[in-house]
Amino acid sequence: KLLEILGERGMTPLAAQKTSEALAARKDTQSADLLAAALRRHADYADDRTAPPVDFLARAVAALGAGGRSVTPELVAQLRLPETPTPAAAQIARALVATGAEEGVPALRDYLTMYRADPVHDADPSALIAVAEALLKLGGPADRRLMLFVAEEPHTVAPLRAHLVKALGETDPGAATRTA
Repeated sequence: KLLEILGERGMTPLAAQKTSEALAARKDTQSADLLAAALRRHADYADDRTAPPVDFLARAVAALGAGGRSVTPELVAQLRLPETPTPAAAQIARALVATGAEEGVPALRDYLTMYRADPVHDADPSALIAVAEALLKLGGPADRRLMLFVAEEPHTVAPLRAHLVKALGETDPGAATRTA
C-alpha cells in the first residue's frame, strides 16, 4: 500500500517524505520483490505514467541491508538511465553499499566517469561524492586508481576533486606502512 501511495500524482513533498520514511522503517525483506517491481516501472507519456520515486525506493532498499541485495539489478538499471535524478543516484549508491552489492561496481564506475566533468554537479556534487564513496567501499585497487585519475584530472568538477583527494588520503592502504 505504501508503494501505491508513493506512486500517486500530486502528493505533497511532506507526504511523500513521510510515506518513504514509513516504507524504509518497515525493513521487510519480503518486500524486496515489490521494491524491484516498482523500480522496473518507467515514465511513459503515452500511458500517462510518471517515473517511480527512485530515491525513496532506493532508501527503502538500503534499509533492508543484505536482504535487499536481490534488488541490485533494478538499482543498477536505474543508475544507468540518463533521466534518473541526481538525488536518486546518490541514494542508489548508498543502497548498493548498504546491501553490499559489489556487482554494482561497473555501473558506479560508469556513472562517475560519465558525469565527473558535468558542470551541473559544480553546485551540488552530492551524487558524484556518494558514487565515489560507494566505489571506495565496494571497489578494488583498479577503482582506487580510477578515482586517483578523476581527482587529478583538471576537467573533473572542483568539489569532487577536493573530496577525492581527501578521501583517497584517508583511506590509503599503504599509508600505515610508510609512516611506521
